[in-house]
Amino acid sequence: MPGYCSKFILFIILTIGLSGGAIFGQTSGFTYQGRLTDGGTPANGNYDLQFVLFDAADGNNQIGQTQTISNVPVSGGVFTVTLDFGASAFAGPARFLEISTRPVSAGSFTLLTPRQPIASTPYAVRSLNTATADLAMNAQQLGGVAAAQFVKTDDTRMSDQRDPKTGSSNYIQNTTSTQSSSDFNISGNGTAGGTLSGNVLNASSQFNIGGQRVLGVHINNQNTFLGVGAGTSQTMGTQNSFFGTAAGLKNTSGSYNSFFGNEAGLTNTTGYGNAFFGTQAGKSNTTGNNNVLIGDQAGVSITSGSYNTAIGDGAGYSVTTEDNNTFIGVSANGLPGVTNATAIGANATVTQSNTVVLGNDASVGIGTTEPWAKLQVEGSNNGLRVGTSEPWSTLASFGGHGNFMIDAPGIIGGRFSVRQDGKVGVGSFFVSHKFEVRDEGNSGLRVENDLSGGTVASFGGSGDFMIDAPSIVGGRFSVRQDGKVGIGSAAPSAKLDVNGNIKVRALGTAGNTQLCQNSTTFEIATCSSSLRYKTDLRPFSRGLDVINRLRPITFKWKTDRTLDLGFGAEDVAAVEPLLVTHNQKGQVEGVKYDRLSVVFINAFKEQQAQIEQQEAEAKQLRAEAMQLKAAAAEQKAVAQQQRKQIALLRESNEALNARLSLLERSFKRRGPRSRR
Repeated sequence: MPGYCSKFILFIILTIGLSGGAIFGQTSGFTYQGRLTDGGTPANGNYDLQFVLFDAADGNNQIGQTQTISNVPVSGGVFTVTLDFGASAFAGPARFLEISTRPVSAGSFTLLTPRQPIASTPYAVRSLNTATADLAMNAQQLGGVAAAQFVKTDDTRMSDQRDPKTGSSNYIQNTTSTQSSSDFNISGNGTAGGTLSGNVLNASSQFNIGGQRVLGVHINNQNTFLGVGAGTSQTMGTQNSFFGTAAGLKNTSGSYNSFFGNEAGLTNTTGYGNAFFGTQAGKSNTTGNNNVLIGDQAGVSITSGSYNTAIGDGAGYSVTTEDNNTFIGVSANGLPGVTNATAIGANATVTQSNTVVLGNDASVGIGTTEPWAKLQVEGSNNGLRVGTSEPWSTLASFGGHGNFMIDAPGIIGGRFSVRQDGKVGVGSFFVSHKFEVRDEGNSGLRVENDLSGGTVASFGGSGDFMIDAPSIVGGRFSVRQDGKVGIGSAAPSAKLDVNGNIKVRALGTAGNTQLCQNSTTFEIATCSSSLRYKTDLRPFSRGLDVINRLRPITFKWKTDRTLDLGFGAEDVAAVEPLLVTHNQKGQVEGVKYDRLSVVFINAFKEQQAQIEQQEAEAKQLRAEAMQLKAAAAEQKAVAQQQRKQIALLRESNEALNARLSLLERSFKRRGPRSRR
């Protein structure tokens, strides 16, 4: 996640734990502690970290293996890990640590730049194998010679009477007591195994610890550098003071700079007159001049901006090339591009140039420690005045008694006044009503703009109030002195005269009176049906023929897609034109649904006549049915009698058939008779 990790800034603190007591061989691992911030605020959570050791701030000569440590807890921006690049990694020359990070298992690592110089403490690992003891066979014997043989105290040559005699000041003696009047001057390099003490320790150019310069003073150029890597690139700059690891690391010819803190002014090259105080304060500055940055990461992104002041942890973190800005407070900031801008207060942000912002949605108090308003001024009863040096040029004033006034030439409150008793005056301070406009010339009151016909509102000299339409006085709204109100009309003819459409968002409930518009006077009135208002009366007889031709439909209104049912006005007009309304253009507009009741009455009458006719026909049919029923009963009785007769005949036939069968059998038994 490069977009996420690129916001990390790393603060480095390197620590080694040492304990007293017996001396034992150390391991090559050491404890590394750093501080991780995300977007200018301390990071919290778990991160994957990757560490690579190099022998220079730039270049590809890696020392030892890459150390990747996963799921490292970070709390309040602080993390601690144990690193081990091997005992041979710290052989004396400078070492630089390259660090990459990412959220746990979240894509590739993001490199944090620049590389961090390693302080001298890890070189304590060198105590495992000092340069001289690399060839030692064991701790008691060096090169085959017993350690006791290197310094002899019982050699007779140490006490004989030859010059220099015992105790002579002409040689350095191996003793724990001070040898007086014994100066020495030794060429070449030397090593002291214990503590080297002295009243004055004089170095020609610098002091080193663990092979790293920690203090350097340039007498001729009046430069002072304290800390590993502080001012190491200095060539021509003068009167610089750099204190802290890598403070002013890349400064070459920049002068008059004061950098205090780890990596303060790290990349400054030619910038001059800067004062950076705090870890990584002004870290990215290269050529910016005369900046004052105080606080952890104050002005950390400034590259070439000048004359900026940032005081507070992370103050001015967005400024890069901008000039003449002031940020005071934790994370007080300005958007990129602003100049001559000021933000005061924690998290206060200024977004435009030549602007002062006080606080982050804060209240400002003058004369009070607990302001309850955005700006609250309290103090003695002298009031507050805003004005210029010109006579009677006061713009506004809050009087000592609570009066607010805008003066006229030579008249206090002559233009506008708000009295402490709540009265407001326009044109006068001495008013007797809650709101009073003094107009000696009876010219009225008008509020307007420069557009033609663009007057917003006016109070006429005769008491009319009007809001103009373009080129029409009172064309939008008017209240006449006779009490008539016009909307869209400057000359209302009724108490309320509306020239245009009326939109009603909601209606009241429980109404029982219909309203209609008078098509002649355009007045809204109760719907009338009295013959007093009618002429040219004619009967209307259409009913079922109209209803049978009407086509009910369902539909959705185009305005809000509401589902509804009814008729299409055009369809109804084709059936009966008297059932529709028309707009001012003569177009069919609506259906007179209330007039449908007239058609329904005629239809009801037609249906009633049809019902009565059908009932008479049904009665006649019922009588005929009764006659048919009686005839059918009679026919049924005749048929029943006939069925009985048929049954008797069938019985007679059966008896006759039986007799015939008997006779036939009798003849067959007798056989034929012979003739005589």
